Amino acid sequence: ELKVDKTAKAAHKQIDIKGYATPCESDPRRVLKCGVSISSELRNIVQWYITDINGQKIASKDFKRSAGKAKAGKTKNSKA
Repeated sequence: ELKVDKTAKAAHKQIDIKGYATPCESDPRRVLKCGVSISSELRNIVQWYITDINGQKIASKDFKRSAGKAKAGKTKNSKA
């Protein structure tokens, strides 16, 4: 699930609320639920949160801090 200017956990929560993964529960293959946050300001992915079908956390990543540093660096070194 993708969300713009909201958290990856909010996107992930919608997967559970709407039951998007329910049809996959009987599938013997590994099913993952992935919430992704996109920043309209940065125009890029800024966060993701992944769990298995039972809610066990698999991975998460927050790019907001590194994106802010990179943006600040570009501004500081840019020519006027």
